[in-house]
Amino acid sequence: MPEDELGRFCRRHRIRSLALFGSVSRDDFGAESDVGVLVEFEPEGVIWEVSEAMDRIVVNPRVHFGKPCVAGTRITVQNVLELLDEGLAFQEIIQDYYPALTVEDIRACVRYAIALVAAEDIHLAAVPA
Repeated sequence: MPEDELGRFCRRHRIRSLALFGSVSRDDFGAESDVGVLVEFEPEGVIWEVSEAMDRIVVNPRVHFGKPCVAGTRITVQNVLELLDEGLAFQEIIQDYYPALTVEDIRACVRYAIALVAAEDIHLAAVPA
């Protein structure tokens, strides 16, 4: 990964320092090697919200092509957010659409979306008048 791309990744995820260790730093590194990673996050930011949401939100490439889903279900974060966008209350979503969900699952979907937007890099270009 190019250094500037790695820098953008670290800034987007509020990573203060990132270190790799183990065989990744040796000549014998290969496809079967383990990679040791040490990450230090910035003290401010949305890290606690992300980790709390990640207990309830999972990404599995075999489920909905890797779209984030509520853990233990095949219900995508997108589906839940779209229902919220339609103006449905949490209880309506649970009662009428997804009885397997809890209020905390729905809150985790919202926190997950907020964390993604907070971590997003936006590049603006000047437009001639």
